[in-house]
Amino acid sequence: MTFKIQRGVPIPATTRDPATVQRKYPYVDLGVSDFFFVPNKDKNTLSSHASAAGKTLGRNFITRLTFAVELEDGSWLLDDVTAETEDAVQGIGVWRAADDTPAEAAFKAIAAAKRRAALAAKNGTADAGDEDDE
Repeated sequence: MTFKIQRGVPIPATTRDPATVQRKYPYVDLGVSDFFFVPNKDKNTLSSHASAAGKTLGRNFITRLTFAVELEDGSWLLDDVTAETEDAVQGIGVWRAADDTPAEAAFKAIAAAKRRAALAAKNGTADAGDEDDE
């Protein structure tokens, strides 16, 4: 089977609002400095997930590998919890950080463009252009 390449075809608008999509994790509901804990989860997987959700929602999320103890109400206590703490569980904490100001967003975009250009120069290739490596 062959595929015909068509140029100039507009991309259809999305049919779903990213803020209302059902998600496994409560990113939409997090206010600045709010937190949720995912026990026994791989940090790389959840960090990627949080990063993608942040880009979709225009928010910043921070993940940390940590220990916590589950309380009776289902919340998690992190204060002074270590691997030696009784009933401690290792997992990933996810916090919502303050959103970027327009100046911070512009700075990140410039830094990403410089990284792409440096990588392209190192590899002897053209700049990747619009690809976002963050």
